[in-house]
Amino acid sequence: MSIEKAVAAVASKFVYREDPKGRIDPWFVMRDNGGKLYGDCDDFAITCLYKHFGLWGFIWHVCITHKAQIHWLKTVNSGYHVCGVVDGQWFDNWTLEAMPRRQFYEATGHTFIKRYYVWNFGIKLVAGLFKR
Repeated sequence: MSIEKAVAAVASKFVYREDPKGRIDPWFVMRDNGGKLYGDCDDFAITCLYKHFGLWGFIWHVCITHKAQIHWLKTVNSGYHVCGVVDGQWFDNWTLEAMPRRQFYEATGHTFIKRYYVWNFGIKLVAGLFKR
């Protein structure tokens, strides 16, 4: 499935739900819950990448080759945010679609902080297994 279709499929069912406060923000692939996908920005990005690549493709392209990336951003209202990037297409739960970088930044006003690597988000994914 193309990243554009994966983002559209996730966006059509996505309902924002803030994570409970804790020491580690758990990240996970959202599961369909009565036709809805409940999660926050990191869950949205991860679910889109998972839907695009599948399990082994996700592991290969996000964790090993870094063809797909997860970025940490600062929003226009000084909050923190996560987006996904694959094949030059940027997406998040604000835009609900995949678009080129320049268009993404113009549409959102976000500023780049850093790119997450597997050692940054691996703990968050493992925490997501236990926090569900």
